[in-house]
Amino acid sequence: MGSRILTDWTLPRYGEEDWGQDCRNFKAAAEFVAVKLLVQQARRRDTYSVAIDAETKATLQRYVGEVRDFINKSDMPVPKRDRLLACLSAFQAELDQERTDLQKLGALMCEAANTAEEVVRYVAPKLWRMASALGLARDAEDERERGKQLTAPSQVNRKRIEPPKKPTLKRTTFDKKLDDEIPF
Repeated sequence: MGSRILTDWTLPRYGEEDWGQDCRNFKAAAEFVAVKLLVQQARRRDTYSVAIDAETKATLQRYVGEVRDFINKSDMPVPKRDRLLACLSAFQAELDQERTDLQKLGALMCEAANTAEEVVRYVAPKLWRMASALGLARDAEDERERGKQLTAPSQVNRKRIEPPKKPTLKRTTFDKKLDDEIPF
């Protein structure tokens, strides 16, 4: 969407009359696209990831180790084992990040669902516990975010600025003496 700004751009020739202005315009457009992409990535990263505490990370690492040991001991076909271990390694690498990508666990769950039944019986409960731990961390993060939001002031104790008072018009009354002196 934002990158279309740059695809239709024509490069100016050096020495043309508006060469300097064209370069400044191109730089501004490129910076606009870069900032837009960074904002989109930041929003996406926060939406599909969660920050987890050290205790939860340790628990998830333990589950990953148990699943890895079971998969290595199982007699599943080598290509399936390799794909499952690759997904498990990708999820484990995410656990070391500041925010854990939830999609890595989803990929691991999809790959595990495609394995032999005896593997699924052991792996599925572990994956369910991992998903529950990440879900609880996500709920806690959402609760912290709600706590940061400002609450609306109550209407009862709310101080209000009084509107300006309308000036009252004083009717001027003429003194009868002055009125008698006017000749018309």
